[in-house]
Amino acid sequence: MARVLTLPLTVAANGAMATVTQDSSPEITQSVALLLDTRPGERRTLPDYGLPDPLFSGVDPNLVAEVIDEWEPRAETELIELVVAGAFQAVDVHLTEEA
Repeated sequence: MARVLTLPLTVAANGAMATVTQDSSPEITQSVALLLDTRPGERRTLPDYGLPDPLFSGVDPNLVAEVIDEWEPRAETELIELVVAGAFQAVDVHLTEEA
């Protein structure tokens, strides 16, 4: 199988550009992560590519699934379900007073 560069670009331990096997799970996962981190309009050649910014509207799991299904057909249903489930994980921040 062909190898493609990792994104974001990184350097391997041997000093060469890091690569991943094309169509492998890590490469598809990397592709989905980049897709979800891109906002529509950021890519001039693909203006509809990406997920709308969820900052003020929240994360719509159906929209996440639709975007992945449209732009990354290699992603299996299990991966999409995992991404959507991860979108609903919350982080609790507990502040403590320093002594």
